[in-house]
Amino acid sequence: MSKIWFDGKLLEWEESRIHVLTHGLHYGTSAWEGIRIYDGKPFMLEAHCLRLMSSARTINLSHKYSWEDIAKGCEEVTQINQLERGYIRPIIWLGSEQTQIAGIGCTVHASVIAWNAFADRSTFTNQDMALAGLNMEIARWRKPGANCVPPDLKAGGVYMMLSLIKNEAIDKGFDDAIMLDQNDLLAEATTSNIFLIKNDVLYTPAVNGSFLNGITRQIIIEIAKANQFDIREIDLSLNDLHGADAGFITGTSVEITPIAKVYDASLNKHKLLDISHKLILALRKHYHKLTQGEITMTINIKIGE
Repeated sequence: MSKIWFDGKLLEWEESRIHVLTHGLHYGTSAWEGIRIYDGKPFMLEAHCLRLMSSARTINLSHKYSWEDIAKGCEEVTQINQLERGYIRPIIWLGSEQTQIAGIGCTVHASVIAWNAFADRSTFTNQDMALAGLNMEIARWRKPGANCVPPDLKAGGVYMMLSLIKNEAIDKGFDDAIMLDQNDLLAEATTSNIFLIKNDVLYTPAVNGSFLNGITRQIIIEIAKANQFDIREIDLSLNDLHGADAGFITGTSVEITPIAKVYDASLNKHKLLDISHKLILALRKHYHKLTQGEITMTINIKIGE
């Protein structure tokens, strides 16, 4: 099939195995990243690998690898598997030496897996936009604050809650859900950041410790500033959502995906949004050029905020 980078060695796909008592499996003690491959090159590789190192440190995964080692592993699996468009998942986790929740004494392992993906996601057009658009709901679960879970942590255990919320949304016929924080402010979607548009002004929740300051989110903000779009990072509420003209989510996987409709159960109300708003079209165009190397930008990604 394909090869996987496993503890510094390239193995066949079926050879990379872990024990069922693996600590990371039982307690979510793993740190990971998701990286897109465009035209055979991992996109924003350094930023993703640095964030992986930060997440690993946060949950005390003491390992021997540098971010450069992981980046090299990402490049190796991309090249050896001849991936032009795909997805890379580097992951660091605790092994199976003992089953106490603290994980003291467990070995730490690292792996990089990559596979074909997103083959149908190419140049964005108005027709593509017309066929897109997410049907979302407001989740009944709230995001914990920074005094509960580190907001910059991208770890296995954190995603259990997000999986629960996503599955609930899908079971009810929605594509995804938007979460509020403990102060009734908009936080994010399950695996994506959120932006709103009102009167041609872009809005996105201010970083307040309730959500991950995504790499794609930061790129979109820089693209908006470079093109002199009016963009504001402020606290946003459900009232702002209901008053918006358009909205979209951002992330490595979803890139920039418009929101078509949001259901708010507290009001029994559906909010319809413009999925072909000119700002969404412009941002998607610029983001696509950036991923394809047609334009370059200096983007200083903040890690740990």
